[in-house]
Amino acid sequence: MDDPVLTAIVSALAGGAVAELTAGSRAAFKALVRLVRRKAAEHPDAENALLRAQQEPSDERRLAELHAMLTTAVLNDRAFAAELHRLWHEVRAGQGAGDTSQTSNTISGSVSGPVVQARDIHGGVHLGVKGITHD
Repeated sequence: MDDPVLTAIVSALAGGAVAELTAGSRAAFKALVRLVRRKAAEHPDAENALLRAQQEPSDERRLAELHAMLTTAVLNDRAFAAELHRLWHEVRAGQGAGDTSQTSNTISGSVSGPVVQARDIHGGVHLGVKGITHD
């Protein structure tokens, strides 16, 4: 079972992007990183998975290793799981939900071809040969 919260946490941990967070969210993210590092330190393989994902954040294999480590930790430690989800909720709460002035789009890794990022879209979006149009 793929937990979308864990997937988001893995991406954030590997990318380390905290510049666009509010002060409160930044503090929550740092606490989340410390929590994961403490948990990873209990097992050398888990610690290595975290380090490899941070060193190669665009490597899907590295991200999958980190995801597997977090999944195992969450399944085996309910207190860790609760704290991880609580901290992630705090991080997300300060990312400007409902406030488009706080929207931040980030692309990492290799990109080939056009990239479209959006937040709130009302109506259709059509990607054509000549460009992007919307209804």
